[in-house]
Amino acid sequence: MQLQNLSSIEEFLASKINDKKAIFVFTTDVVAQSWLDWCVTDNHTNVKSAASYRFLAWDTFKGKFVSAEKEGYCAVPTILRKMFVYDLISKNAENCFFKKIINPSDKYRKNAFSFADWLSQLLPSLELWKSRLDKNIDEYGQLDDEDEDFKILYEKYSSFLEKNKLFEPSWIKEIKLSNTENHYYIFYPEQLEDFLDFEEIFANANNVTALVLPAETKMPDCYEFADSRSELRKTILRIAELVKNKKADWTQIALTIPDLKTYRPYLEREFNLYSIPYVIRAGEPLTQNCAGRIFREIQNCYDEDFSFNSVRTLVLDETLPWKKEYEEIKSALIREGNRMRCICSFEEFKNGNSKKVDVWQKALFKTSEDKDKMPTKNKELLEFYNKLKHFIELFFEKDITFSKIQIAWYEFSEFFLDADDFESEEFATSNLILSRCIKHLQEIIDIEKKYCENLTINNPFKFFLEFIESKSYTMQQTKQGISIFDYKLSAGAYFKYQFVINASQKKIDIQKKRLSFLNSKKRELLHFFDDDKKQNVSEVTAKLYAKKSSGVEDNFVHFSYAKDSFSGFAIPHSALNNLEIEPMNLISDYIVDERKWIENAAVGNSSPKINVTPVQFDSIQNWKKVAIEKQTQSFSINEKIREDINYVLKESREKHNKNGGNENHIKISARGELEKFFPCQRKWLLGKVLKLKEDSLDTELMKNYDMGNLHHKILEKFINLYVGKKLPYYDKEKDVFMADSEDKNEINTEIDVTQNIKEILNGDLIKKAIHSPEFEFHDSPIVIYTLEIKSQKIADTILKFLKCLLLKYSDGIGGCVVEGVEKTIVKDCGDYDLFGSIDCLVRSPSGDFIIVDYKNTVSSIPSKEDREVIEDTKILNDFQMAVYTKLLADDVENIKNIDSGKFYAIKKPSTGKQFQTVFDKETIKTFEPTVEIVDSYAQLFKQQIENESFEPHSSKDKKDKQNVNEFENCRECEFKNICRTTFNVANKKIGDKND
Repeated sequence: MQLQNLSSIEEFLASKINDKKAIFVFTTDVVAQSWLDWCVTDNHTNVKSAASYRFLAWDTFKGKFVSAEKEGYCAVPTILRKMFVYDLISKNAENCFFKKIINPSDKYRKNAFSFADWLSQLLPSLELWKSRLDKNIDEYGQLDDEDEDFKILYEKYSSFLEKNKLFEPSWIKEIKLSNTENHYYIFYPEQLEDFLDFEEIFANANNVTALVLPAETKMPDCYEFADSRSELRKTILRIAELVKNKKADWTQIALTIPDLKTYRPYLEREFNLYSIPYVIRAGEPLTQNCAGRIFREIQNCYDEDFSFNSVRTLVLDETLPWKKEYEEIKSALIREGNRMRCICSFEEFKNGNSKKVDVWQKALFKTSEDKDKMPTKNKELLEFYNKLKHFIELFFEKDITFSKIQIAWYEFSEFFLDADDFESEEFATSNLILSRCIKHLQEIIDIEKKYCENLTINNPFKFFLEFIESKSYTMQQTKQGISIFDYKLSAGAYFKYQFVINASQKKIDIQKKRLSFLNSKKRELLHFFDDDKKQNVSEVTAKLYAKKSSGVEDNFVHFSYAKDSFSGFAIPHSALNNLEIEPMNLISDYIVDERKWIENAAVGNSSPKINVTPVQFDSIQNWKKVAIEKQTQSFSINEKIREDINYVLKESREKHNKNGGNENHIKISARGELEKFFPCQRKWLLGKVLKLKEDSLDTELMKNYDMGNLHHKILEKFINLYVGKKLPYYDKEKDVFMADSEDKNEINTEIDVTQNIKEILNGDLIKKAIHSPEFEFHDSPIVIYTLEIKSQKIADTILKFLKCLLLKYSDGIGGCVVEGVEKTIVKDCGDYDLFGSIDCLVRSPSGDFIIVDYKNTVSSIPSKEDREVIEDTKILNDFQMAVYTKLLADDVENIKNIDSGKFYAIKKPSTGKQFQTVFDKETIKTFEPTVEIVDSYAQLFKQQIENESFEPHSSKDKKDKQNVNEFENCRECEFKNICRTTFNVANKKIGDKND
């Protein structure tokens, strides 16, 4: 083999292209194809055509001209290596023989299949390890446990190969060129990971020339950017500048991005935004963002016992052509699963026995195990779910093989998928990808039949899934544009301009070490350090990217990096010449200029020259079309909304007429009307009238208000036991609950009722509360079961709360008479009815009302500033206690019949009080202005409902009850995403009341 320095590929190819026996070998297909194209299009060569077989990638060259052979034996397939390793791990789990490379403890070795990829990659290198070890055994010394494990692995693999008449190509030493008539020119072999393995083969071959990069080749410069977004955008502008100045066509420019997977979505967005044609020449895994992911979804369903997320992901996968007959039922199943919170299956323990519960089946059956009594809708959903579960479980049967997996797939696809739709344009790509997956499965089946009679493959489906996940699929491209590559693929290729961004130390450093699994001490003893020095791939690759091509100015710099990258802080590669500056002389960024002009248009800046992209043009046309249509429409309130408002008001009247209200009056409550209407009318319109709710297919075990609602229900049921009676009181010193004796023979005698209260809480009371049909979770078996398990903890929480609530009057309400629980009161206020439901209403020993409202936590209790009117502005933010007081007061201006109003937190806080007194007998006068202000709010509500006034506004008047503060009121509003009170670009805000 001859060595020759090569600085110009163009000159070399021009001199050798007419030699018909010259074969040119490049690092990759991309590089080989680019130089083939150059030869037939550039004037240097004076040729109009060239044979493609003369331009080969290194891997193609090896397979065609230097492939290993062994008489009577076949080369071991790559898949079979991994099968062998899987079998080896299974045998090691049963009878441990590895001491180091797999942890020998039962806990780890029985779940060591994650090592399969690593071990299968070691196998081709074991012969090299063995030969170096034998050669240097005296210097190396005694073998340790790791060495013994490698020796066992080598011996078992050798035995397996021999038994099956197979050979490992990298183990064959006597390899010769199959064709000695041609002359092979290998370009820049320094880049090739395994070239050292062939040095001995080529040593005496006079017809092989290795063309290496001259040592004096200059390392490229590297620009520095502040962040990755700037780097990407400004690189795109540099590319656009080259084309605008006619220095290159789009197809003559290449962009290389290490970590292309991370950059890809940002890259596609920016190129589309600037309307620059591009082609990403990199494949994606067969199971990522395409139809092949169905196999991962099937695995997830099985692994997660058909959890809500796994089932939802599978049945809503739109890359698959589901049969039309299942469209509605798929959506209905997920909706029901969301409503019934079918998060996951669970273990149900009853009478000391455990039972696996399928949460979907349990939820759809509800409380009845009799299928004939099930609603028709539930029957259909259950039948669909059971079919889905059945066909998925076929992939994981006990005696499953790869052949049976193929059959299971055909049965699954035949039942659920529409074969005709696969032929349509919409699903043509899905068809190709799934066909590729099944083709790989057939490869595994062929090997299984031929070699795997005595091999054990635990979970064949998972093996198949991991195999196709390691395979990528590159869509055939019909469009042309800038070629985008992952790092290394286009190093040394012919492009007029090549850009490499994200060129940080971490991203472009290439470690090529033979037997890299050995530590540094062992590598030194086996003399691998000398090999490492020959493989300085990082430096060679960088030089090849920046190597000057014909027609390009000498000082054009290709590399750049960002200090603040998408992957975190970065530094430039040590081999690059970091300039610490950004590139200059870019064309104007018309998108940024346009945005700046829009932001400053109000101060009279002249309009910049705007470049309209096709996407923008289409958007403008659509906007104009809508604008013209709206000019002919009335902007008065929609008739449907008016009907809905009238219906809501009518419904409110009918609901509360039975409580003694006036049927002609509008009904107003604190939580339903006043708090939703003020300060923003639109919030009431969207929530109360249109009843809009966020549509989500996500579900959760418990929503943040569930436990609060449950605690309220339990307290309602408990205190209802004492309606018309005195409540027991809690003696803090003795830690007991005391109550008057009900024995008529015992007069003025108090007894300890602590045990009685505990028995009530630990009896059916909590269970009945949990099963109340009014709760959203009442149809969810997993929520009900979870709450039943936690019933003792819930009882403890309620008991602790009662110790605070039932302190003796006036510290608590112990000993007071219960007037009502969740008591709805309606009061005629002249031209409207005020109503409210009070959590607990009791009478003090003097007969005055005590208003009690529970909150689940202290943080839910309204602050003093919110629950009392602000003196200078007359603004009230929380209406609850004020409305309750107005409902009960004989005379608002002189409240005499009310003792106090209190908020209690059911959960005891770690610090601070568990309750807050809004007012008592001594401070009630200060609360009267707050009660008085309720009427003005109610009148304003009534007036604006009648006038159909729902447009929010801002105001400079601090006394304006409907002054919407965007920061305070809109930030936390549940409707902010559809209300859109603020526009970032146009800076349009809620209109001033006086505008």
